[in-house]
Amino acid sequence: MKKVMSRVVQFLSIITIMIIVVCGFTGLEAQAKTKLQEKTQTITIGEQKRIKLYTGKKAIKNKHIKWSSKNKKIAKVSKKGVVTGVAEGSTKIIAKYKGKKYKLSVTVQKKAEEPKPVTPPEKKKTIHENVPEDAQLYEGHSYKIYYGVMDWHTAKTECEKLGGHLATVTTAMENAFIGTLIGNETVKPGYWLGGYRDDDMSKDWK
Repeated sequence: MKKVMSRVVQFLSIITIMIIVVCGFTGLEAQAKTKLQEKTQTITIGEQKRIKLYTGKKAIKNKHIKWSSKNKKIAKVSKKGVVTGVAEGSTKIIAKYKGKKYKLSVTVQKKAEEPKPVTPPEKKKTIHENVPEDAQLYEGHSYKIYYGVMDWHTAKTECEKLGGHLATVTTAMENAFIGTLIGNETVKPGYWLGGYRDDDMSKDWK
């Protein structure tokens, strides 16, 4: 009988030890850490970035967090954890949760200026773009006879308005070519060229 009782006591002792061991391991489960999603953040002036505080993989609701900025002139933060860049510089955003503070270092940079569209320079019209279709070509120059009653100064101004100038004869060949143009005309009035001299014959040609 004594042997039976001894075995029963030993059996109960083994069960008790097993229960104690199992219960002991159950209490060793590690606690999840609380931390911000990141330790540093760089934004530009006017840019917004939402920051979250996590316990393990679970985001903590903002109603349990008190958000604040160490320097609101550089960056401010809303009750929902939205950080807004205000001016260039660095500061810290603080999340207070269950008596502990979690800090985020924020750097605010100047917003990069968008490149201005390049306006191509206005294309200047060349003399050839203003040349009438019926003008006569000679040695890279264009010639045309215009009719009208006017003095030399008026003729010069009118030619310049058309994008040209009064013909300036520099060679005998050019003079002969202009002579053929005038010779082809049925009417032979006087013609103005680039040279000019006042009635005073003692003065030089202009």
